[in-house]
Amino acid sequence: MPRTSFISNFKQLPLAFLLALCVIIGIERYVGSRITPDFFNHEVDHLLRLLDTRRFKSDYLLIGDSVALQLYRQFQKDPRFDDLATNQAVETTGHYFLVRRYLEKNPLPKVVIFTGLPFHFRDLRQVYTENFVLRTFTNTQEIIDVFQARLNPAMTAKMIAYKTSPSYKFRLKLQKELVDFSNSDVYSGVDLAVRPAELGNYSVLNILSDELPRKTTGIVHFRELLGYLEQKGIDLYYIPAPVQMQDRDNQHAIAHEELISSILPQLQEEFANFHYYSELAEFDSKWFADGVHFTPEGLYLGEEYLRKRIEPIVGKTQTFSLAE
Repeated sequence: MPRTSFISNFKQLPLAFLLALCVIIGIERYVGSRITPDFFNHEVDHLLRLLDTRRFKSDYLLIGDSVALQLYRQFQKDPRFDDLATNQAVETTGHYFLVRRYLEKNPLPKVVIFTGLPFHFRDLRQVYTENFVLRTFTNTQEIIDVFQARLNPAMTAKMIAYKTSPSYKFRLKLQKELVDFSNSDVYSGVDLAVRPAELGNYSVLNILSDELPRKTTGIVHFRELLGYLEQKGIDLYYIPAPVQMQDRDNQHAIAHEELISSILPQLQEEFANFHYYSELAEFDSKWFADGVHFTPEGLYLGEEYLRKRIEPIVGKTQTFSLAE
């Protein structure tokens, strides 16, 4: 009798699994239908939503980090420029995916301009990587690209989970909204009001640990970006952002030297559409609010610096002048 009962229960397992699967699918569909734009909780979320819901047309596509976002402000009213600059946590991988999403739905620009601090060519190992890359860039091809570059099954599994499960993707936001709890506000993106003491927390060890000369994920995806643009006849210009002058251990200068001594020259030899400025401008510390981002007065100098380097790029196709 017990044996018969066990066999009977065992036969019902497939039905139980099927019912559980249906319940999970139902919950996920319900959660997905309830997600509103306010659940897109940091700048990368908002940028991707913008790319999904709007159409763009420009001659010059701007990409880069939050420092670039400051410097690009001068072009906001100029219809020739579209700005996709965002948090540096997306690394080169995120910039590649942003450009590809942009080009898939919009007319081709003439040029892509890449500006920022020399920390883009990293290996998706930052504390913010999961929230700003794995959780946000979940198109099928993006998942494949990350897997091929990192060969990390756990990372791939997370991206698939984020793609298929709205309750998982927005779990930290839901925790915050529903029960006022979050494992980490900064990690979750719920509260990204950066405090001055936390800004510019880039250590030399972090830079060196990325081993820039080797083929990191960032370099792999930057090479793929250049090849993708080359196929479409689009040039890319890399312009280093000005950095704070330091007496010693200038982490920005160290990382920049690694780039221009080996990585960038090799890429320029490989791709005819790639161009870069080798100089790194160093400004007095008084022009920086936190060692990385500019004060209002410093921003004026930074904008002038960038404008002088963009003028020749734009001048190849038309007379350069900022739109009023």
